[in-house]
Amino acid sequence: MNFATDEFASVRGLFDSMLDADPAYSAQLAVYRDGVKVVDVVGGPDSSADSLTGVFSCSKGVAALAFSLLVQDGLIDVDAPVASYWPEFARHGKGTILVRELLSHQAGLVGVQGGFAMEEYNDLPAVADRLAGMAPLWRPGSGTFGYHALTMGVFLEELCRRVTGERLQDLYNRRIREPYSADMFLGLPESEEHRFRPVRFADEPEAGFLDPHSIAGMAGNVQAGNLLGLPNIRSVRAAGSCSGAGVGSADGLARVYAGAITGVDGLPAYLSAETVATMA
Repeated sequence: MNFATDEFASVRGLFDSMLDADPAYSAQLAVYRDGVKVVDVVGGPDSSADSLTGVFSCSKGVAALAFSLLVQDGLIDVDAPVASYWPEFARHGKGTILVRELLSHQAGLVGVQGGFAMEEYNDLPAVADRLAGMAPLWRPGSGTFGYHALTMGVFLEELCRRVTGERLQDLYNRRIREPYSADMFLGLPESEEHRFRPVRFADEPEAGFLDPHSIAGMAGNVQAGNLLGLPNIRSVRAAGSCSGAGVGSADGLARVYAGAITGVDGLPAYLSAETVATMA
């Protein structure tokens, strides 16, 4: 199963050396070049050619590619105010925030005081309404950035729902995952659950203090609990929050990106060069 073209033989050699150096190490790596797979390697006790695992914030990238189709179709203008699609968002001085600012982590809506509870995390419309009612943590348009770790997916999903009436996860399934045969899921079906491998952590990970009321603490939801284990919770990976609950394989993730830019296996790219430039 494992292979690399001659040009990428050194990549496979490095991968194999890492497996040899640490018997507990598990990994997958897949690379496409000009729409053709040139590397596909997997190894270790906790990974197999058919296994899937949590990909955390890679979910945001996959969701953004699906969202790009809305821009390409003319349903979303990145230079329009968010409130033109989502009127409730305009509360507390947010009416001037542009879609491109929102999606560039500039909106000042990184999280909420106290954090989101688990039941909220899987109810994205409720979280969207809560965020729409917030005042931003910094002045909109000031150019300030802050990583919207748990909320970025909410924005992507809510804007999609507003302009299409469809979940972004369903749009992604219909136009990207299924036609490009990508083992990358935003919402893992029960039928694929047997392939899931839990994300593993060190027995005693180092943990420094993070003020739960700081911007970083709010973004990380630290007061409501450690989020690193979220993909290991069935209800979370089933709901498929675009912020960080995606589940996939290395090949699945690579196919999504290759499909966007070059196409794969004879299928054309699903994004135009103009759309790619706009989103970039």
